[in-house]
Amino acid sequence: MKQALAYIKAITSGKEVSCEFVKLAVLRHLSDLKKQKSEYFGFVFSERHAQNAIDFFRMLRHTSGKYAGKPFNLQDNQAFETAMIFGWRQKADGNRRFTQVYDEKGRKGGKSQYAGGIELYCGLCEGEESAEVYTAATTRDQADMVFRAVKKMGRYLRQDSPLMAKAITVMAHSVILNNTDSFIQKVSADAGTLDGLNPHCAVIDEYHAHKTDEVKGVMQTGMGSRENPLLFIITTAGFNKESPCYKVERANAVAVLKGERTQDNLFAIIYTLDEGDDWRDPNVWKKANPNLGSTPTVKYLQDQVQDAINKGTTTRVQVVTKNFNCWLDTPKIWIPDDAIKAVMKPINLEDYAGRPCYLANDLAATSDITADAIFFPPHNGQKSALFTTFWLPEDTIEKRKDETSYREWVENGFIIKTPGNVADYGFIRKWINAKAETHRIGSVSYDPWNGYQLATELTGDGFELILCRQTYGNSSEPLKWIEKTIIAGEIDIQENPALEWMFRNVVLDFDANDNIKLNKAKSAGKIDGVSAFWMAVFGWLTAPPPVSSYLLEEDSELLKW
Repeated sequence: MKQALAYIKAITSGKEVSCEFVKLAVLRHLSDLKKQKSEYFGFVFSERHAQNAIDFFRMLRHTSGKYAGKPFNLQDNQAFETAMIFGWRQKADGNRRFTQVYDEKGRKGGKSQYAGGIELYCGLCEGEESAEVYTAATTRDQADMVFRAVKKMGRYLRQDSPLMAKAITVMAHSVILNNTDSFIQKVSADAGTLDGLNPHCAVIDEYHAHKTDEVKGVMQTGMGSRENPLLFIITTAGFNKESPCYKVERANAVAVLKGERTQDNLFAIIYTLDEGDDWRDPNVWKKANPNLGSTPTVKYLQDQVQDAINKGTTTRVQVVTKNFNCWLDTPKIWIPDDAIKAVMKPINLEDYAGRPCYLANDLAATSDITADAIFFPPHNGQKSALFTTFWLPEDTIEKRKDETSYREWVENGFIIKTPGNVADYGFIRKWINAKAETHRIGSVSYDPWNGYQLATELTGDGFELILCRQTYGNSSEPLKWIEKTIIAGEIDIQENPALEWMFRNVVLDFDANDNIKLNKAKSAGKIDGVSAFWMAVFGWLTAPPPVSSYLLEEDSELLKW
């Protein structure tokens, strides 16, 4: 308890750097301590129960990194959390007050190790017969993060204590707790139905990645027959503010901490930056990383921040979200305008004749902009280069004649007028074939949406066509490459105000693994040129490496064989 009390004192005195939500969690505890003597307040704080749980953690050993095998060095904030979860009891029956926990902090904050200790304590030390303890996540791999820690901690306990050697059996998919006929297992949403579970304790890992509340709901409803259950949510911030994590659980946790709602069975603590904090300022880093110096290290965080400063928007969003635990909306501007303008040059396509290149088409459905990108990857010490061409049916241009930008772009040749009222794919096919006479086209990438007919015709013309769906798996690497290359000034892009406008319109989607893709529905305007650009880069990145000329000359017989 000395550590827990020291943490409370450090937070209230301002000695420990902390955010608003951590202060509120501490003040809530202090306020409840004053209420516990009242007959109207149904809870009491038991230092004995708190100390029991803290003492158990001191029996554990770390399972990974440089601390693997060393005693679990419970940090002051972890001692505080442990004391709160297990120290507050119900006056009526002595069971835990808190049956739900919401714990949110930055990446590399020791969440999995701590959650593993919680699972072992609940299964071994709370006296629950036939306790079912689960690590739950969206995938089995994610669920395995905590479960691996549980298994290794269990093995260490068996080594360190003859009593624990009898009490614990570690198996591939279960940790059996013999003294209470209980077990710890991992489950995931991708493993089929989760119905029929009867959890005493369930740890839901990285809840920000859950698209629905299905896993949480199954665990929570399954606890109905348990008298002293614990639903423990651990997570880092995510990118989806429509997720059940942000919209429901976090929103509720914040309201409880602020006193706007009452929920006596919920313990919530959120380590994050306060509004107005500069994430580049080392003085605020500990707000989101209470174990800073232990996990993560200061050097690790310094490197992450420098990476974000150097590499631009998507890396910055990832670092601020994951390392500083701030829920961010997708950035309004993906790549800063000045970075785009700096690489736009009056370059000529004819000057790149004979140099390898990759094409991509973003085809309009009917009467909209069709875009083509010709991308020249770095070659023999020369910079990358990009040329974009846009087509628009003449009837559409007439309808938009009052839009100054469109009219000027057509008049100045930045958008090419095609006959009729719909996109003319035959016109585009002839254009691509004409370019092939002077340029070494490696492949043509296309989206199957509206693209099959033209792809079939171009295949007949002798081109290699690359199917390129608009998925995270396809687009993330090319988009990140584009961002890094533009910000570093390592590409020349043919001047085109329409393309510059399209870059400003881009809105990105992020998945749970920090992959990115374009979101055309949310974008501020057309982004067809950017879409064609990344698909052309995709064609280059996925192209097989060229066969060495040395092999062709020296090993021709082997190659024939």
